[in-house]
Amino acid sequence: MAYVRNNDTDFNYLVVGHVNYDPRQLTLLHIGRDVEKLPQIMDDSKVLYALAKYQMFIVDSKTVKFVYFHWIGEKVPFVEKVRYGVVHGSVEEKFSPFHLFIKTSNIDDFCTEKIMEKVMSVFEKK
Repeated sequence: MAYVRNNDTDFNYLVVGHVNYDPRQLTLLHIGRDVEKLPQIMDDSKVLYALAKYQMFIVDSKTVKFVYFHWIGEKVPFVEKVRYGVVHGSVEEKFSPFHLFIKTSNIDDFCTEKIMEKVMSVFEKK
């Protein structure tokens, strides 16, 4: 996680998933430099967690915003969704702090433009 949070590295995202479908075990699955690749990593049969770093300009100043994605694939059986639901809190704690949380099973929610709009709307409310 330190690689994504560190401004001196060019890593912009990481994806964590369950080991052998065990809700108690998580492992790093991907770490990368291009957040545009996140939709390709999401798997309809898995529950995944991603932390992504987005750089943007606000009032002529470059700033970094972190987004936590909780991906629940559409093919994940209901029973597994319930089992994994209890894990979300501990993952959220590890990924904190972040500026935006997105729980989704829709690849379109990874669109950079949409994310920037959501981050800006959260920023403007403060």
